[in-house]
Amino acid sequence: MKEVDFKSLNLKVNDSVKTITINGIDIEIKNYLPIEDKMDLIQIALQQAENATGYDSILVDIYFHLYLVYFYTNIKFTEEEKAEPLKLFDIFDSNNIISIVASSIPSTEFEDMKDYIYNQLENNIKFKTSLIYILNILMDKIKDATKYLNDVDYEKIAEIIKTNFVENGDNI
Repeated sequence: MKEVDFKSLNLKVNDSVKTITINGIDIEIKNYLPIEDKMDLIQIALQQAENATGYDSILVDIYFHLYLVYFYTNIKFTEEEKAEPLKLFDIFDSNNIISIVASSIPSTEFEDMKDYIYNQLENNIKFKTSLIYILNILMDKIKDATKYLNDVDYEKIAEIIKTNFVENGDNI
C-alpha cells in the first residue's frame, strides 16, 4: 500500500457557518464545533446544573441549550446578561430561539452533543456515588478539620470513628 503524506490532503477543521435571520438580524451558526470547545461546553453546562444534592435534570437541559447558543452562534452577551441564565433561557425559549439554533446545527453534530453531555452526566453521577469518591471527600474533610490538632486529639477522633462507624456498623 502506498503511503500518502497527510499534508498533501490539504484538510482543515470545518469552519463553515449557516446564516439564519432573527428579527431582521443575521445570526451565524457554526456547522462544526472543535472538540476542545465541545468538551468545554459539556463541562461548563454540567457544572452549572450541579447543586448540593446532585444534578438537576431541568438545569442540565437549560444549560446545555444555553451553551449551544453561546458556543455555536455569533451572538455576544454582556456579563450582566449572562448573570441571569434562567431569565435568558426564558427569553430564548419563549421566542423559539433555542429550537431555531438547535435545528440549524447539523443533525449529526447536535445528536453527538446530546450523546456527549448525557454520557458525561451518567459518568459523573457514577463517579460521585462511588466509594472512592466518597472516601476522598471524607478524607479531605477530616484533613481540613484536623489540621490544627495534636496527637491526643487524633486519638480521640480515632476512638469516635471506631465507636460510631466501625463497631455500630453504620455506613458513612
